[in-house]
Amino acid sequence: MAYGKKIELFLKNGSFSGTVTAELSNWSGKAFKISRDDVEGEPELDDIGVYFLFCGNPASEVYIGESENIRLRLKQHKADYLSKKEKFFWDIAVCVTGRDLDKSKIKYLENLLVNAARDAGNFSVLTKASSPATKIKDSSAAEMDEFADIVKTLTEVLGYNVFGKAGGTSAKPIPAAAKAMGQFGLSSVKLSVDAKMETDGKTFIVKKGSRISSVLGPSMHKALEEIRKEMTSKGKLGSDCIIQEDVEFKSPSAAAVFVLGRSANGKTEWAASDGKLLGDWLKANGAEGE
Repeated sequence: MAYGKKIELFLKNGSFSGTVTAELSNWSGKAFKISRDDVEGEPELDDIGVYFLFCGNPASEVYIGESENIRLRLKQHKADYLSKKEKFFWDIAVCVTGRDLDKSKIKYLENLLVNAARDAGNFSVLTKASSPATKIKDSSAAEMDEFADIVKTLTEVLGYNVFGKAGGTSAKPIPAAAKAMGQFGLSSVKLSVDAKMETDGKTFIVKKGSRISSVLGPSMHKALEEIRKEMTSKGKLGSDCIIQEDVEFKSPSAAAVFVLGRSANGKTEWAASDGKLLGDWLKANGAEGE
């Protein structure tokens, strides 16, 4: 018999687009929907649990993992992308912690969730190999089976139909005006660059939290150099070269030059999580960009 569930959602920034937490009455766990940029500022993620990394806009790929400290593990994923150890660029994470979890339980839980996501087929699962079916006590297995069912419910409540029937939405409904938005990344180990950009084909927005080059080459455009200087003077670009607000440009190349500190062709520098270049995306969406 199915029973109703009372789920309490808390929108930390007053908007579903920001960090959202989800809890059930009489349940030891807690779920978080959080952006890539906000992970480091969320101390509650210094805990054991499982996590989902969603890639694409709308999301079509997911990496499922486990960790004894989720926040540190997500920071490692970001570093691995920067060093090109990982090819996928994730934008949103859904993380689930629980005070009664331990290492053997989360390995068992990860295996359950990866297999269930693959069976559902709603997302392409990027996890290459989950933990083998860890042997745990029957009582613990029953506990984790129930925990997994709650995780499945909460991922859907938070906007991602990873486990539901095929044909359901893979992410929360997106307004028609937002469906044409594309998300791209630009990274350079040599320059310590790790930037994210969003575009509708007309404007190109380098996102808050992007790390830009600290070195300016002789080909750096003076106007873009002035933008950097103004941001520094206002405390919006620190010594770590991480920008503290979105910056909008009228061309992809201007956005790339701003990030790299030298001349650049934005159509070939920016790439989506699947490797598709921005220029190809612009052409496919009938927006050439300058």
